[in-house]
Amino acid sequence: MPVHKREKILREDPLMQDKWDDEFGDRITELVLIGMDINYEEIGRGLDACLLTDEEMTVDYKKFNNPIPKFVAVS
Repeated sequence: MPVHKREKILREDPLMQDKWDDEFGDRITELVLIGMDINYEEIGRGLDACLLTDEEMTVDYKKFNNPIPKFVAVS
């Protein structure tokens, strides 16, 4: 993104400055949970457990088990 466009976005949306990434800009993923009596720590631990380790990040992803069946188009 050209510098002048980035500066304009950040000027017009100050909240974006907190989310702005120097490498990726405004590409973000957010998860919104709505409910009552949510145990955010437990949810956070569960989500963290899903993350790949540094070692797993270097492995060919095709070696991991994929529990989702292969999509087959029906004509």
